[in-house]
Amino acid sequence: MYVDSRVSEVLSSVRVVELATIGKDGRPQAYPMSAIWVPDKQHIVLTTPPAFPQKVFNIRRDGRVALLVLRHVRQRP
Repeated sequence: MYVDSRVSEVLSSVRVVELATIGKDGRPQAYPMSAIWVPDKQHIVLTTPPAFPQKVFNIRRDGRVALLVLRHVRQRP
């Protein structure tokens, strides 16, 4: 999959994202996660603590996910 250079630039500056998965009851579950963009492989590495494996269980059961990336941009005066 090709990632546009502008998207890659945004992903390079982001350290926290929200990954939404689908819970057992069919409702979305979204929580902040640490993220690292690896541009040469065009992968996003997400981390979750071993104490909170629910996202992994959700993805194994239903692979549909959404990723929310917030990039705070400073406004000029």
